[in-house]
Amino acid sequence: MSYYARVLAEISRKVTALVFPWGKFVFSRLPMGVSTAPDEFQAIMNMMLGDLDGVWAYIDDVLVMSDTFEEHLSSLQQVFEPFQEYGLTIYPRKSKLFTTSTDYLGYRISTTGIHPLHNKVDGIASIASPRTRRELRCFIGMVNYYRDM
Repeated sequence: MSYYARVLAEISRKVTALVFPWGKFVFSRLPMGVSTAPDEFQAIMNMMLGDLDGVWAYIDDVLVMSDTFEEHLSSLQQVFEPFQEYGLTIYPRKSKLFTTSTDYLGYRISTTGIHPLHNKVDGIASIASPRTRRELRCFIGMVNYYRDM
């Protein structure tokens, strides 16, 4: 739903048109499925949150980390302000606040460090040995994602 927060320019609306026998539907907001939608939304998030210490955003997944509770409150306030300014909604049921660990983009991030999720590592370990070059490339890609952990 995050993409729908982005209002499309008039010129861009024409290329999102869907034609039906009973008429034409033109998106006024960025729809899912447009190949540039992730880049567009990431650019917005980078513009809003890019300069904040301890804040990382990957599309609509935002991670805020702080050393103390007071710093965390301050960081959250700095995150909430641009969200409000840009008219973006934060859904409480999708949010985790004031936790000491969380799963983020395939990793467990906690006070003890950053570790790969066990189910992801187990999934890679249980893959059958690659038999073709293509399968080998896919396997190497998965392993390289976690190699530095």
